[in-house]
Amino acid sequence: CFGAEIPQEINSNFHVIDFDSKTPLTSIEDKYTYSDNVDKKDELSFYTSTAYHKNSYPGYYTLYVEVYDTSGNVTTLKDYIYVHDFAAPSITSTSDHYELEVNTTQLTSEDILANLTIKDNVTGFETLKKQIDDTYKSQYNIVGDYSITYSATDFQGNSTTKVITIKIKDTTAPTISLKDGGQTIY
Repeated sequence: CFGAEIPQEINSNFHVIDFDSKTPLTSIEDKYTYSDNVDKKDELSFYTSTAYHKNSYPGYYTLYVEVYDTSGNVTTLKDYIYVHDFAAPSITSTSDHYELEVNTTQLTSEDILANLTIKDNVTGFETLKKQIDDTYKSQYNIVGDYSITYSATDFQGNSTTKVITIKIKDTTAPTISLKDGGQTIY
């Protein structure tokens, strides 16, 4: 995680914020109850401070919650928020299906990869875990239907796949000719 390391005192009550929602901390006040022996709730001042901001990377962040009364008394609570990336990477392609003539130039998984766009909202392309499952490899001379599956996984484990299908077909008619010296029959 890019934020603070997981503190020992964290329990299951930390606040989860979706990285894509860009949740402002002002909405977190609803998660707390606070009161004072003299002042009414609407007279109390609620503040938060943290290294988290709406452009923070996923991870754990320390959150300090402070409540002031009208006499200047303050209570501080140390809490935690966890910014999580719930979105999987995206894989788009210029084509999801290729049809090729048998025994022609081989189309490789790298050729197709060059026509893919792989993106993630947090993880850079270089750090995405990419995997290729290629049933087509070396089959360009065998008629049939094949697939190449591309997978991308970000550092939070969100994964997506893109299946590209390849049909190897034979569109060339057979040839026929007479044997040596044969006569043409009409």
